[in-house]
Amino acid sequence: MLLRDVLDVKVRIGRDVLESECSRSSDDVRSGMD
Repeated sequence: MLLRDVLDVKVRIGRDVLESECSRSSDDVRSGMD
């Protein structure tokens, strides 16, 4: 159970990081087009 909990937390953190990276890159593209 502990291992599963740790994996769940890592997956959640990974998703948050990926989402923030994607939003940041899209923002850069938008500002570059302006």
